[in-house]
Amino acid sequence: SIDNKRLELTFDAVSKVAEVYINGTLAGSHIGMFGDFKVDGTKLLKPGKNLITVKVTRDFIKNIEDADKVVSVAVTVPVTNKMLNDIAHGFYQENPAGIWQPVNLVISDLIKIEDVYIKPTLTGANFEVTIKNYSGKKSIFDLSTEIIEDDTKNPFYSETPVKKVSLAADEEKVIKYTITGLKPRLWTPNHPNLYDFNFTIKTKKQPEKDRVSILSGLRTFEVKNGLFELNGVPYWLRGGNHTPFALAPNDLTLANTFYQL
Repeated sequence: SIDNKRLELTFDAVSKVAEVYINGTLAGSHIGMFGDFKVDGTKLLKPGKNLITVKVTRDFIKNIEDADKVVSVAVTVPVTNKMLNDIAHGFYQENPAGIWQPVNLVISDLIKIEDVYIKPTLTGANFEVTIKNYSGKKSIFDLSTEIIEDDTKNPFYSETPVKKVSLAADEEKVIKYTITGLKPRLWTPNHPNLYDFNFTIKTKKQPEKDRVSILSGLRTFEVKNGLFELNGVPYWLRGGNHTPFALAPNDLTLANTFYQL
């Protein structure tokens, strides 16, 4: 049953302007290409068949006023309004549009985890868990954290560090806490160790009211004394760069610089 549940459509990516209709009613919209977004369908989705329509528009700038008007100069070439409006998608020779990443229907409790931020340390991590109460009444719950080695599936940590959290009706709260004293297998490019982080909302009546799982590594990366440090050790960066090969330089000086790289 979907009674007393929250129903959300999650879009991992749509290019570029999306309008989402549920049973003929506009439920949400989004502008972008790579970012994910959510649409609340709790009051619009019904038991049985539903019609979900996504209207996708390639451009949100239909007409560029004074397209050829020179607004500045880049090195030696005049820059027009059209050039400026082309920059955002100038990496591509074509102008892609459509639903190009997965779409899911997520059914959850009215007390749910909205977001999780993990900031690793060498002996654990700092956590920020955003929880919202979509119900019409106050709720009290515990928040447990479980960490499992991804490759071996061996349990690494399992506790309930946050207890008796109180949320009023329609309230959202960011819960901050720290887990330390651990000896994790740190992430490095040569040994990309990963862990499954499971966050669970618990009440007396429901041992698993809501649950979110995140796959992540534990590592630190910072700058000290002018050097990059990975896990507290100086690290020399190396690798390749994905240059905008499909975007032809529109400036002779810039083109010559590209050839010298």
